[in-house]
Amino acid sequence: MERRDQVKICQQCRHRKMNFNRGLLCGLTDEFADFDNRCENFEEDKASVMTHTTNQVFFEDEPASAQIISGKLAGLLILLIIVISFVIPSILEQSTESFKIHDAYHYFRFYALTFSTWLFIGLALKKLNFAMIAGGVHLVLFTALIYSSPSNYLLREIAPILCSSACFSLLVFTDKKNAIKFTLIAIFIFLSLGPLSYTQLSIISREYRHVFKSIFDIRDMFHQTISILAQISLYTIPFILLTLTYTKLVKSNTTKFSLNKISLLHVMSNKNMALFVFIFYTSILLLSFILLESIINTLQLLGGASYINGNISNGFILFIVFKNILSFVFLLFLGWFYRNITLAFYLANNKAISWNYFFSMLPIINIILWIVNLSIFERSATYNRNNIAELLKSKSMTLVIIIIFITLLKCFIPLLDSRVDMWTVFAQIIDFALVVFYLNNKYGLYVVLGLETLLILLLVLLEINGFDIPRNAISAAVFFSIVRLILIYPVFHGNAFTVGLPKATSEPL
Repeated sequence: MERRDQVKICQQCRHRKMNFNRGLLCGLTDEFADFDNRCENFEEDKASVMTHTTNQVFFEDEPASAQIISGKLAGLLILLIIVISFVIPSILEQSTESFKIHDAYHYFRFYALTFSTWLFIGLALKKLNFAMIAGGVHLVLFTALIYSSPSNYLLREIAPILCSSACFSLLVFTDKKNAIKFTLIAIFIFLSLGPLSYTQLSIISREYRHVFKSIFDIRDMFHQTISILAQISLYTIPFILLTLTYTKLVKSNTTKFSLNKISLLHVMSNKNMALFVFIFYTSILLLSFILLESIINTLQLLGGASYINGNISNGFILFIVFKNILSFVFLLFLGWFYRNITLAFYLANNKAISWNYFFSMLPIINIILWIVNLSIFERSATYNRNNIAELLKSKSMTLVIIIIFITLLKCFIPLLDSRVDMWTVFAQIIDFALVVFYLNNKYGLYVVLGLETLLILLLVLLEINGFDIPRNAISAAVFFSIVRLILIYPVFHGNAFTVGLPKATSEPL
């Protein structure tokens, strides 16, 4: 009997026009589904629901390996810099008052630190002989130019960097393209860090002078400390970045470059991370303030001020402007690089990208926070795609509301002054709108960076053309504020990042 019923149904289907929007089963039974009645015990398939969130997490073929940068070598280089820049000068200052000895040591310090940078690059890459040759070329050419062209600052600064970098590249690379890339990157790094070597850091001292006076007179100690930190950044950053550059070029990684790509293949240990936090965060702070001072000095040069013997050529002034642009680009790069290694460190330690990460990027507060973090963070044995995706989604709406409220409060405070003009009101409104846009749109970062850059260029052009721009038009912390947008970006837009997991230590879905 059941067989006859099935035959009848099949024969009816031949003559009935099927409605595919209705569904196959409903068409066969001549019924309509009731979607209002849902099983109370129904559970969604979590794997299918998470698919759209885990498409930003992928597995990399290369297995996780040892650290690329030796923390021990970086630590030894910092120790050597402190000895050469602080310990020996302190001994000389107490033992002799001869100006000639102090002047001679100034040159010796430059020679010793420059050669040490190349020496440690050679030790890290196991190319010691080639690195020593490059360091020797740098110092010999610098010495020759001091005596042959003492007034040609342009040649004296570019030629040693160019020749030493090219020499090392040609010796260690068999591929000419890689040699050219390494040379250009080395020139970019050394020139961008140039302002750290000669600045007096007056802006930093002006910002904190009243604080030091209210406690006790330690301004000299403060200047000396800042000077040592500048020396550490000046010589340690090239060591780290050039070592990484060589490693990347030798591996010939053809993966498409992305600013928001995070790899967990080479996540740092806690000790190395402590060292990198100190080096990179200090460098970002110093370069941010020094860049503003360098721009102010450049404006004074363009205005006719001359604190160097003789007239300054237009070529030299253009070179200083070019260096300022390089330093600004390099500052943004440092922010991006530091953000990515920090983000990878948090994800590898199974920490949400939220409040803790946000405060770890703030000055002063982050010192205590990083001490706590590095003592309690524990590396995950395995990585799970779903878990990594959830960590990147950990945006706190409370934090967003607080930032918007603080920005709004900052906008209203100047308006309480009866002497405020319409331009100030307009600037506050724009500032608030940009913050809200940055927090709610993943492309807001690039819009804000572009507008901030245009504003700075506009103020510089107005100053050059004779307009008296108030000094408080640009805050002393303007460049650090710009970089901080890059640093805290993952807190609000974690979905903009893609994360590569090593297959060997990853759990399948």
